[in-house]
Amino acid sequence: MNKSKTFLKKRIIPVILYSNYEIVKSLKFKDYRLFGNLEQTISVFNSRNVDEIIILDIDASKKKISINTEVLKILSQESIMPLTYGGGIKSSKDIEVCLKNGCDKVSINTKFFR
Repeated sequence: MNKSKTFLKKRIIPVILYSNYEIVKSLKFKDYRLFGNLEQTISVFNSRNVDEIIILDIDASKKKISINTEVLKILSQESIMPLTYGGGIKSSKDIEVCLKNGCDKVSINTKFFR
């Protein structure tokens, strides 16, 4: 076996689009279609033993909505896998709020740095 080769483990990390307490599907973040609710979706991915889960609040930045800590608490209590949250994160204080409410990581975009 060649020791210089590195083999990466394949990981399953679903990305869930969240809007107004519901899981949605969309095309180019427009024309949302209801897909389910948060608790049921987390339960399905728990049972499938995914490696991590990413939740993106797709309306937070657009509608200038603050981070919903109740949703974060529900997600972190229900989830048995690491949880990443994104959407509406405008400051390091927002990151702190996410981490204090059960997130393992946060997802930020260029807007955060500006």
